[in-house]
Amino acid sequence: MTVILSKQQDNKEKIWKTIRALRDFNVEEVSIVVNVAHSIVSRYIFQLYQAGYVRPAGKCKEGNGRKRQLWRLVKNTGPKAPLPCRCLYDPNIDDLAAVKEVKDVA
Repeated sequence: MTVILSKQQDNKEKIWKTIRALRDFNVEEVSIVVNVAHSIVSRYIFQLYQAGYVRPAGKCKEGNGRKRQLWRLVKNTGPKAPLPCRCLYDPNIDDLAAVKEVKDVA
């Protein structure tokens, strides 16, 4: 069987592998490491947050004094990236995770 990944799925795989390697991360550094648009990384991390895979881990301060949201991976289920649909499908454990409604995650 051949699996063809769309560019969007390929981006999610790269983001997921980077998140697993870093454990604690912010959107900007993941975006730079995987060379994917900030908006795509941010949206995927938010979907992972809604499904309980990552959680806020405080703020990190950059050299210019700006503070960024720091995230922590709390549910590392394996090497395959969870795929968002109406919920979040995790191919590592062949399970769907409910996505809770969240208003603001600044």
